Amino acid sequence: MRDSRWEYHQWVFFRAIMNHYEDILKKLLDGKTVYLLNRFYNSAIKCVPGTTHYKAKHKGGTEYGIESGADLVYDSFDPVEEITAEEYERY
Repeated sequence: MRDSRWEYHQWVFFRAIMNHYEDILKKLLDGKTVYLLNRFYNSAIKCVPGTTHYKAKHKGGTEYGIESGADLVYDSFDPVEEITAEEYERY
């Protein structure tokens, strides 16, 4: 028998991630650039609206191109940490 509390916590976690994803998607659809921080990979990501070609940079490094479907992007949703354009530039 499954523990219903565990299933509930899984649902809450999934819903939280989806809410953040939907917020970011709405911003991109509205034409806004979104900046994410991925502390695990020590990277910042610049999500550019209207394209699947994003930018990323490691802390103190130079900017490089990545695809929107890259693991670095998906892994940035757990947990989601949005940053400003200025924070991205300083990263």
